[in-house]
Amino acid sequence: MPRHYVYYSCLVIDCNRTLKAFDCIPKISDGIVILGNANLSYEDRLMRINEIYQPFHTCVFQVLAHKMAYNPNIKLANIHSFTPKLATKGKTRSWDIGLVYRNLQSSQQIIQHLKQQTQYLIGDDEPYSGFIHKGYTIATHADAQDIPSFLVEFRQDFIDNP
Repeated sequence: MPRHYVYYSCLVIDCNRTLKAFDCIPKISDGIVILGNANLSYEDRLMRINEIYQPFHTCVFQVLAHKMAYNPNIKLANIHSFTPKLATKGKTRSWDIGLVYRNLQSSQQIIQHLKQQTQYLIGDDEPYSGFIHKGYTIATHADAQDIPSFLVEFRQDFIDNP
């Protein structure tokens, strides 16, 4: 049976934030008002949590538990995208792929492979430091189970078409 994937923007609900975070369902992003979030009702917020956020985290937990049963040496890659230039900052982000981590040892092999085997400019601990921004997914699913992890950020203009 074929798998069907549904993709959601983090502007709908950001599964990499706690539900209490102000930017879990952001009202403004990069200086732009998100009209669909500006006056979101409690019921609509709950629907997003029940239909997107909770199933995502349940699935990650179940897949990791299953994978760890067969391979205790797994790593978790949290995959995101980033905009090459934020309107509010005005500064162009020069890298193509960013790797964010808190444990250089578990990420070093991936960083070196990308730097040596691809033509992409790799941002080492970019667009932000993993020591500053932990993200909910990594903290909840990887750190809680002592799984080495990293976050990969791809430039949006590299992935916005087939």
